[in-house]
Amino acid sequence: MGEKVEENKVFKEQFARMCEISKADNARQFADRIEIQPESVYGAINREQIPKTWFFELRERFGVNIEWILSGDGPKLLKEPNIKDGFVTIPQINTQLSEDGKLVPDNRVDLRVAFREEWIRPRGRPESMSVMRIYGDSMQPTLQDGDLVLINHDTVKIRPNGGLYAIETNGEIFVRECRFDYISQAVNILNHNSKFGMQSIDPKKINIKGLVIWMGRELER
Repeated sequence: MGEKVEENKVFKEQFARMCEISKADNARQFADRIEIQPESVYGAINREQIPKTWFFELRERFGVNIEWILSGDGPKLLKEPNIKDGFVTIPQINTQLSEDGKLVPDNRVDLRVAFREEWIRPRGRPESMSVMRIYGDSMQPTLQDGDLVLINHDTVKIRPNGGLYAIETNGEIFVRECRFDYISQAVNILNHNSKFGMQSIDPKKINIKGLVIWMGRELER
């Protein structure tokens, strides 16, 4: 019972911060601010689960610091990250990828992962990056269950040689290899596990949320 009450409290605080940064007085206004259907907002309120797509939309539209939405800590808006002893820390959005690759909402910051500044700076703006954990086997052997991935949210176009991307389609987010087929003008979404097939999708139906630029794995679990 106590855990449920705490989850309810966390949801209300996070949604209140989302409304604050988007200057929305109610659920309908919030839906207008990020251009989604009001029913989607009402559904999230009833489930007490915030879709991860909302965090990315707010960052892109208002420059909000995701960690501030999640925990209330740090500045509201993105700025240069804290650097200590040559390291930059990136927040992990506590998100699970299920067996079919979908993000399962869990709106907490689990930890912060430290990267050397000299390594991360040439790869993008640290303040526009986040870490996520992979669950499931759809991208094995490249990504294993429990791996961490670092996503650069500034890279929202598929490179000529493709890559691993966090993508949104039909309101859900996946991490997959994406390649653009110049003949069919479609995006090929590949699972690295042979038991899952490839899917070709109209680029207009895909919302690229960022490029995976690093992965980390525990040798013993």
